[in-house]
Amino acid sequence: PGRRDGGTAGERVTPAGRLSPDVRSDHLAPAVLAVVAATALVTSLVPVTSGGVPPKDPFGLAGADKWAHAAGYAVFAVAAAATLRRGTARTAVVAAAGAAAFGAGIELLQWPLTTRTASVLDALANAVGASAGTAAWFALRRPDRRTDGNEDRRRA
Repeated sequence: PGRRDGGTAGERVTPAGRLSPDVRSDHLAPAVLAVVAATALVTSLVPVTSGGVPPKDPFGLAGADKWAHAAGYAVFAVAAAATLRRGTARTAVVAAAGAAAFGAGIELLQWPLTTRTASVLDALANAVGASAGTAAWFALRRPDRRTDGNEDRRRA
């Protein structure tokens, strides 16, 4: 059944008067972010039984764990950006900063643990991954979705 604003049940109207094509993603992104954040927290604080130096990547640039940190925080930051639901550069920066701060906080939580080792390099890998993830997210957004919702106010 139609609504007065021209939409159907389950659709929402954007400030510009257009119908949002994917309402379900509005609810999915925060859930994905919560799962990613919980996974990062739990896997970063559980005791690790293996010891020694982590293996290097194939290029010899960094330990494989740094690549895992970067990849995990890239996913975290993209989930954060999607949760904020705005395709702006500011959103990308806020999401990257938030993800990096979360990662730095986890490193601080590891500091007093005898079964984990806090590392500035891990925090740096988190920040690099978060930045790369949001940069890719922003670059791959559809150009018509790179808006901040204020177009109508600027035109008036």
